[in-house]
Amino acid sequence: MEYTNAEQVDIIAHSMGVTLARQIIKGGAVLDLTEICELGRTIKYNVKTFLGIAAANYGLCMCDIDTATKLPVCGVRVGFFPGSSCKKHEDSSVSCASATKQDKCEPSYSHILMGINGDIPEFFGPMVREGENIFSFWSEEDEIVGSNSVWGRKTSFIPLSNGFKVFPNMKHHQLKTDTVAEQYKAIVDCTV
Repeated sequence: MEYTNAEQVDIIAHSMGVTLARQIIKGGAVLDLTEICELGRTIKYNVKTFLGIAAANYGLCMCDIDTATKLPVCGVRVGFFPGSSCKKHEDSSVSCASATKQDKCEPSYSHILMGINGDIPEFFGPMVREGENIFSFWSEEDEIVGSNSVWGRKTSFIPLSNGFKVFPNMKHHQLKTDTVAEQYKAIVDCTV
């Protein structure tokens, strides 16, 4: 912003980059597995439009508790762990991918994701709006994110989004490369 004399910036993030960008925009302290990192003050006022593509804001169903202990990316503390059960239906056959919104599962999922999403404000502070405009793009055919359903929530939906767009039959990287016209519209027209 200093270099261009712009008053605000637009941010387009893809996949894991959505989570990282959301945390940086929120600012504050982040606890990883070994230390606390201070990101500084929020930069939310500096962002005009934030577009998240193929994100995992509520985790990934493939990151079950066994995977979470073996793969850091699926970690319970700083990974994409989605939670291990539906609190309201712990004894039923409701699973991470099969749960619906009506199941109201409310799982305890990855600490870093819960912090970014404002689910534990007493520890991580309130949810921060990532910009004046927030948009979410996803596909339900994504080979990485899956069907996009995580305990009845669309994991690629960024909380407080102004709008979202679902692209049928697109794969994970296609969402980034084959939606350029829609990305441009979101940034320039602030609509999807």
